[in-house]
Amino acid sequence: PTRGYKLGHFSEVPDNLRPTLAKLTKCIASISHSKRNSARTFQCNLQRKNSKSIGLKLKRSARGSIRVSEIVLNSPAHSCGVISCEDEVLEINNTPVAGNTVAFCKRIIMSSEGDVNLLLSRPKS
Repeated sequence: PTRGYKLGHFSEVPDNLRPTLAKLTKCIASISHSKRNSARTFQCNLQRKNSKSIGLKLKRSARGSIRVSEIVLNSPAHSCGVISCEDEVLEINNTPVAGNTVAFCKRIIMSSEGDVNLLLSRPKS
């Protein structure tokens, strides 16, 4: 028979794997939370002109999700017209970002050539 793990069995995990397990658990919880509580998931394609910036300031919530904290005036994010503060960023260029850091998100954005594609979720009002 297969062995089913519950949270209580994670004490059997070797110490060197615990940080990875904790990060994975947060990621799964964040994805599950965003799917349950999001009223709307949508995509946005941001076209950069002469800048690496897309005009979004991001923050990491206490639950580990990445959220929009500010939209820069006259930026690609502002021009797109559909992004709002507190929207959750689920993916950047098809890379899931739940459970990661803001620095991780910035690296994806800065290293991308051309347009930046975002998958966002708007929380219920």
